[in-house]
Amino acid sequence: MNKQIMMFSFLLLSSHAIAAPTIPEVSDMRNLLIKAIDTDQEVIAYLKGDLAEKIKLQTKAPADTKVKARVATVQKIRTGCKRLLVEFSEPSHMMQTTKGTKEPFIMWYQLNLCRDGKPPQISTIGLTEDEIRETN
Repeated sequence: MNKQIMMFSFLLLSSHAIAAPTIPEVSDMRNLLIKAIDTDQEVIAYLKGDLAEKIKLQTKAPADTKVKARVATVQKIRTGCKRLLVEFSEPSHMMQTTKGTKEPFIMWYQLNLCRDGKPPQISTIGLTEDEIRETN
């Protein structure tokens, strides 16, 4: 009986490990931003390439450190345009704080962005009546 319970537990745990989602690697932030505009879910990926290397250089992180990017919706401005939170982190790289403690590196900013790569027009100046209705 105990052997059966152990076997069942092993199968349950191993199937969960196999089904665990993997975080993709990307070299271009543009696709992450567009995906975040198109969905209500946060988008997470590990960065590779120039941007990741620049972040690691500035934080003096080891070469094998992974840079995680997370993009989430702060506010929908109108169809195809959102205020986004963009966060870069190095979960495995501990940095010394001004208080002497060590914490993982995290940097974030927010921006207003539309699918076409331009910021949305927030004021109604120059908009048609249909465009004004869409912003409300």
